[in-house]
Amino acid sequence: MTDVATPDTTADGSVTGTQEPATTTATAAAATAQGTPETAKAEATTGTLLTSSPDTSSASEPTVPETYALSLPDESPLDSTALDRVSELAKTIALTSDEQAQAIVDALHAEVADFEQALLESNAKGGAMWKARVEEMEKQALADPEIGGSPEKLQQSVQKGQRVLEKFGDENVREFLEESGLGSSPALLRMLARIHHAISEDAMVLPDKVGKPEPKTLAERIYSNL
Repeated sequence: MTDVATPDTTADGSVTGTQEPATTTATAAAATAQGTPETAKAEATTGTLLTSSPDTSSASEPTVPETYALSLPDESPLDSTALDRVSELAKTIALTSDEQAQAIVDALHAEVADFEQALLESNAKGGAMWKARVEEMEKQALADPEIGGSPEKLQQSVQKGQRVLEKFGDENVREFLEESGLGSSPALLRMLARIHHAISEDAMVLPDKVGKPEPKTLAERIYSNL
């Protein structure tokens, strides 16, 4: 390392020297040339607070539209009121574009459509809700004292109801009862059993001959006209 001598005068006029590191001197000179951080910051600023150009680099506040252009997908289970609700939600969460709000509409449509389809499948013949509904009605029918009470009596009531359907119903009626599960309805079984009972009673009644006039003889007709 190279030292630089700094002259110093003593009392008798002689000159002495002290050594300072050359690197210290060089660092000080560089700092003087470049300026302190505060100086550099000050030099970078031009104008005054009131007259300087505004800082356009800062992000501006998002603009929330008054209304959103929204639409329902084709054959959507949603109605137009859903668009109003989504619009209010979009304003609340400060969505700035129609596309963002429409994404909410599309997501709602998909969720509701999927739920509706699942509900239809569950209520269709063989579905979970269809099975649960039929099982519950069969339990009620078995416990009904008029048509049930025992598996044997319930089976008899079912057979009576089937005979009535065969006589007065058609394939459309049977298909409806099967698809809906109402073929196990205790209320329907009671009605059909009563109809069967009424038909059976009517079939056993003999024709009433009382009150039918006997044919008149010729003499009776002649004398009745006198």
